[in-house]
Amino acid sequence: MRLYTVMHPPTDSTADTLPVALKDGFSWPAFFFGPLWLAWHRLWIAALAFAAVSFATLALPPAAGLVASFLLALLLGLEGNALRRWALRRRGWREAGSVAADSSEEALAIAGITAAP
Repeated sequence: MRLYTVMHPPTDSTADTLPVALKDGFSWPAFFFGPLWLAWHRLWIAALAFAAVSFATLALPPAAGLVASFLLALLLGLEGNALRRWALRRRGWREAGSVAADSSEEALAIAGITAAP
């Protein structure tokens, strides 16, 4: 089982915005797809910063650039979901709590949230 953080949208949001369950821990998509993953989750400034630092590693010698790129991807994989949680909090989302579940859908069901019809 994994731990998920259930986040509720702001009260002034549109009716079609549903709560989300964010997995705690490593994010493989963030590790492999970096800036694309950040942009997909509307983390624009972080995506631009990640891309800029990634391009800056091209100025390093090949071996050092490879290690720096790997470490940067590893950092994003480890902290990507925390960054996403932080961004949602800044947008007014509320943290409802943590749930242990096998999937995000199950986490929402345990938290008593059902999908819209």
